[in-house]
Amino acid sequence: MTSTPAEELGTAAPAPYSGFDSLYVGGTWRAGGTGRYGDDLDPWSGGRVARIALASTADVREALESARDAQKAWAAASPGARAGGAHRRRDPHRPQGRIK
Repeated sequence: MTSTPAEELGTAAPAPYSGFDSLYVGGTWRAGGTGRYGDDLDPWSGGRVARIALASTADVREALESARDAQKAWAAASPGARAGGAHRRRDPHRPQGRIK
């Protein structure tokens, strides 16, 4: 039986992350279209670090279309407006710095 480095050294695994159980697509947070989740495993301990929503092909297509549409307005904005918008939208007190 193989052991992980964490087991060999007797160190604790990091606390699991939260907030990865949904996808940000088209301006809203929602469940992945597959209805399934994947585990992100810590290579040090072998423990689950996060449970991640798995996107469907339709989710990816919609995300790409939304990004393409948003890029047109973003490119037309001045550098100052783009910088201000990026700073306003990121909220470090919410999981993943979720956009308001």
